[in-house]
Amino acid sequence: MGDEGIGIHIINLLREKNLPNHVEIVDGGTAATKIFHFLEGVTKLVVVDAIRTGGKPGTIHRKQIKNVSTLRPSWGFSQHQLGVGEAMLMTKLEGKLPENIVLVGVEPKDVSPGTRLSREVAMAIPKVLEFVMEEVHKECSSQN
Repeated sequence: MGDEGIGIHIINLLREKNLPNHVEIVDGGTAATKIFHFLEGVTKLVVVDAIRTGGKPGTIHRKQIKNVSTLRPSWGFSQHQLGVGEAMLMTKLEGKLPENIVLVGVEPKDVSPGTRLSREVAMAIPKVLEFVMEEVHKECSSQN
């Protein structure tokens, strides 16, 4: 897993935060299809994952998704059973996909088995966490 484990590292840090009650943290793990049943009634979805675009390891990609049909099915890359892009397309077909989707991806260096992140990806964690918290605060502001 290596750098592909960026999501669980962010989840663990988010669990330490005092988040609003309506914010749910879901670990999609290596099976992105696990998130399907959590999406009904969700107004915003923020996905954190390792994505390979050919950039420098540790590079952060933040993208507002307006139309999931334009996503490459294998958005990023994955050891997941089903890629994030594919899972979103399937969820859209079921009519459960939120209108507001933000992808926060980190360019991996090492995806070999293990739980340790490369130095480059570990150094990206504070900024990724900042981006996720900004998205949470934007959503909370729009609900007030």
